Amino acid sequence: MIATLTLNPAIDKIAHVKKLIVGDLNRLNDVRMSVGGKGINVARTLRALNERTEVFTITAGTAGMLVEQYLRSNYYMAHIVKAEGNTRTNIKIIEEDGSLTEINDAGPVVTKEILNLLTIKMVRSLKKGDTIVLSGSIPDSVPTAIYKDLILKAKDAGIHTILDADGEPFREGVTALPDIVKPNVRELRGYFGVTEQIDEKETCLLAQKLAKQGIGLVAASMGHQGAVFASADHAYYAKAVNVHTDSTVGAGDAMVGAIAFARHAGYDDEKLIRISMAASAAACMSHGVNMAIVEKLMDEVEIVSL
Repeated sequence: MIATLTLNPAIDKIAHVKKLIVGDLNRLNDVRMSVGGKGINVARTLRALNERTEVFTITAGTAGMLVEQYLRSNYYMAHIVKAEGNTRTNIKIIEEDGSLTEINDAGPVVTKEILNLLTIKMVRSLKKGDTIVLSGSIPDSVPTAIYKDLILKAKDAGIHTILDADGEPFREGVTALPDIVKPNVRELRGYFGVTEQIDEKETCLLAQKLAKQGIGLVAASMGHQGAVFASADHAYYAKAVNVHTDSTVGAGDAMVGAIAFARHAGYDDEKLIRISMAASAAACMSHGVNMAIVEKLMDEVEIVSL
């Protein structure tokens, strides 16, 4: 079984504009609301891939009630702990050229007691051989070492771990040596203090450098440039699949979900890369992942051994 952890879920308001003009009136088009947070997005992809999944999350206030309603009405096995305040509401503005501007709320106040309760739920529900995906931002009140602590607890119980985070939660989480990490290229550059733009070969070098610290697989997404998949002794570059892009929101989460699915199913490297890139491309085409589209796109993935 694959579970996801979302410490900071959200109600995402996604809208389109021809061009965002800062400091002026902008009229939004094609506005839609969606329950989000990276772990919930990952669970949505796993559901599309016909994988059983459980969701661990924290909710608060009226927005949190909407998250709970979504999870239960869509028949997710949800382990929920309630906090004070309100689950965040995020705004994502997509311009005609595909540029994305995100305005994200901070999230509710999460106490040590709430984190302990969620940890207990997670440890009791998962068993040896299961996988937990820890992904997304954390509320300001949560210690930045939270992912590190949870990864160590999971590993002690024989549970496989996948980390997709940014900043200090990523930096500290990596020290616990999760099985898989999925930074984007900006996050990977930030981890190593690289300020200039880098290509796929330089991304590969950084990904392998990270893998050699003791991480089984580093999957570094590069947007329209594709992605690098690296272990300590080998690396691949996969070109982005050429599809009509409606929105890139959730594309990285779709990749994480497909990676978790593939690794849990025992896929070899090539098949893991194919389904991961195909799922990410499918998410760009529509509001979510469609298994039939993923299967079709898998054959279009170009992979180069580096």
